[in-house]
Amino acid sequence: MRGLRAVAMLMLGTGLVLSTGFVSAEIYRWVDDQGRVHYGDRPATGRAAERLQSTPAGPSRPADRDTSGDAGPQDAAEARARRAERVRDEECDKARKRLQAYRDASRLTTTGPEGEPRELDAEERVDVIVRAEEQVAELCPETD
Repeated sequence: MRGLRAVAMLMLGTGLVLSTGFVSAEIYRWVDDQGRVHYGDRPATGRAAERLQSTPAGPSRPADRDTSGDAGPQDAAEARARRAERVRDEECDKARKRLQAYRDASRLTTTGPEGEPRELDAEERVDVIVRAEEQVAELCPETD
Protein backbone atom coordinates (compact mmCIF):
# COMPACT_ATOMS: atom_id res chain seq x y z
CA MET A 1 0.00 0.00 0.00
CA ARG A 2 2.83 2.35 0.88
CA GLY A 3 4.56 1.68 -2.44
CA LEU A 4 1.34 2.36 -4.34
CA ARG A 5 0.99 5.68 -2.55
CA ALA A 6 4.58 6.57 -3.45
CA VAL A 7 3.94 5.78 -7.11
CA ALA A 8 0.73 7.83 -7.05
CA MET A 9 2.54 10.78 -5.46
CA LEU A 10 5.36 10.42 -7.97
CA MET A 11 2.95 10.38 -10.90
CA LEU A 12 1.07 13.38 -9.47
CA GLY A 13 4.32 15.30 -9.01
CA THR A 14 5.49 14.37 -12.49
CA GLY A 15 2.15 15.48 -13.91
CA LEU A 16 2.41 18.80 -12.11
CA VAL A 17 5.90 19.35 -13.43
CA LEU A 18 4.92 18.41 -16.97
CA SER A 19 1.71 20.45 -16.89
CA THR A 20 3.67 23.70 -16.76
CA GLY A 21 3.65 23.71 -20.56
CA PHE A 22 5.96 26.19 -22.19
CA VAL A 23 6.82 28.06 -19.02
CA SER A 24 10.55 28.02 -18.42
CA ALA A 25 11.41 28.36 -14.75
CA GLU A 26 13.57 26.75 -12.13
CA ILE A 27 11.90 23.78 -10.50
CA TYR A 28 13.01 22.25 -7.22
CA ARG A 29 12.22 18.89 -5.67
CA TRP A 30 12.52 18.18 -1.94
CA VAL A 31 11.29 15.72 0.68
CA ASP A 32 9.57 16.76 3.90
CA ASP A 33 9.93 15.16 7.34
CA GLN A 34 7.17 12.65 6.52
CA GLY A 35 9.01 11.53 3.39
CA ARG A 36 6.58 13.22 1.00
CA VAL A 37 8.06 14.60 -2.20
CA HIS A 38 7.30 18.22 -3.06
CA TYR A 39 7.94 20.34 -6.15
CA GLY A 40 8.08 24.12 -6.37
CA ASP A 41 9.65 27.14 -8.01
CA ARG A 42 11.69 27.79 -4.85
CA PRO A 43 13.33 25.25 -2.56
CA ALA A 44 11.86 24.84 0.90
CA THR A 45 13.66 26.70 3.65
CA GLY A 46 16.02 24.45 5.58
CA ARG A 47 15.65 21.51 3.19
CA ALA A 48 18.09 20.00 0.75
CA ALA A 49 16.46 20.49 -2.63
CA GLU A 50 17.28 19.02 -6.00
CA ARG A 51 17.17 21.47 -8.89
CA LEU A 52 15.37 19.82 -11.80
CA GLN A 53 15.94 20.50 -15.46
CA SER A 54 13.37 23.02 -16.60
CA THR A 55 13.24 22.64 -20.33
CA PRO A 56 10.01 23.87 -21.91
CA ALA A 57 7.75 21.02 -22.94
CA GLY A 58 7.43 20.46 -26.66
CA PRO A 59 4.81 18.59 -28.62
CA SER A 60 4.31 14.94 -27.86
CA ARG A 61 6.36 12.52 -29.88
CA PRO A 62 4.33 9.97 -31.84
CA ALA A 63 6.18 7.14 -30.07
CA ASP A 64 4.70 8.34 -26.75
CA ARG A 65 1.12 7.73 -27.91
CA ASP A 66 -0.77 4.52 -28.52
CA THR A 67 -1.65 4.72 -32.20
CA SER A 68 -3.18 1.27 -32.56
CA GLY A 69 -6.67 2.69 -32.06
CA ASP A 70 -8.11 -0.74 -31.31
CA ALA A 71 -6.30 -1.58 -28.08
CA GLY A 72 -8.73 -3.08 -25.63
CA PRO A 73 -9.08 -2.12 -21.98
CA GLN A 74 -6.77 -4.97 -20.97
CA ASP A 75 -4.04 -3.80 -23.35
CA ALA A 76 -4.40 -0.20 -22.16
CA ALA A 77 -4.25 -1.29 -18.51
CA GLU A 78 -1.13 -3.35 -19.20
CA ALA A 79 0.49 -0.41 -21.00
CA ARG A 80 -0.30 1.90 -18.06
CA ALA A 81 1.11 -0.67 -15.63
CA ARG A 82 4.32 -0.95 -17.69
CA ARG A 83 4.67 2.83 -17.80
CA ALA A 84 4.07 3.10 -14.05
CA GLU A 85 6.67 0.40 -13.41
CA ARG A 86 9.15 2.16 -15.69
CA VAL A 87 8.58 5.47 -13.87
CA ARG A 88 8.94 3.73 -10.49
CA ASP A 89 12.19 2.07 -11.61
CA GLU A 90 13.55 5.42 -12.83
CA GLU A 91 12.63 7.14 -9.56
CA CYS A 92 14.19 4.26 -7.61
CA ASP A 93 17.40 4.64 -9.59
CA LYS A 94 17.42 8.41 -8.99
CA ALA A 95 16.84 7.89 -5.26
CA ARG A 96 19.70 5.39 -5.05
CA LYS A 97 22.07 7.72 -6.91
CA ARG A 98 21.03 10.67 -4.74
CA LEU A 99 21.61 8.64 -1.56
CA GLN A 100 25.04 7.56 -2.77
CA ALA A 101 25.91 11.16 -3.69
CA TYR A 102 24.85 12.33 -0.21
CA ARG A 103 26.97 9.62 1.41
CA ASP A 104 30.00 10.37 -0.78
CA ALA A 105 29.84 14.16 -0.44
CA SER A 106 32.33 15.77 1.92
CA ARG A 107 29.72 18.46 2.59
CA LEU A 108 26.08 19.11 1.72
CA THR A 109 24.55 22.49 1.01
CA THR A 110 21.07 23.89 0.70
CA THR A 111 19.67 27.20 -0.46
CA GLY A 112 18.85 29.70 2.27
CA PRO A 113 15.75 31.90 2.35
CA GLU A 114 17.48 34.65 0.36
CA GLY A 115 18.80 32.21 -2.25
CA GLU A 116 22.28 31.98 -0.76
CA PRO A 117 23.98 28.59 -0.39
CA ARG A 118 24.29 27.29 3.16
CA GLU A 119 26.29 24.28 4.32
CA LEU A 120 24.35 21.73 6.37
CA ASP A 121 25.68 20.99 9.85
CA ALA A 122 26.36 17.40 10.96
CA GLU A 123 22.86 16.83 12.35
CA GLU A 124 21.15 18.21 9.25
CA ARG A 125 23.43 16.06 7.07
CA VAL A 126 22.40 12.93 8.98
CA ASP A 127 18.73 13.90 8.64
CA VAL A 128 19.09 14.33 4.86
CA ILE A 129 20.81 10.96 4.53
CA VAL A 130 18.20 9.22 6.70
CA ARG A 131 15.39 10.72 4.60
CA ALA A 132 17.19 9.61 1.43
CA GLU A 133 17.51 6.07 2.86
CA GLU A 134 13.78 6.08 3.66
CA GLN A 135 13.02 7.22 0.12
CA VAL A 136 15.11 4.37 -1.31
CA ALA A 137 13.32 1.90 0.97
CA GLU A 138 9.94 3.22 -0.19
CA LEU A 139 10.71 3.47 -3.91
CA CYS A 140 12.87 0.35 -4.14
CA PRO A 141 11.06 -2.32 -2.08
CA GLU A 142 13.38 -5.09 -3.32
CA THR A 143 16.40 -3.54 -1.56
CA ASP A 144 17.65 -4.73 1.82
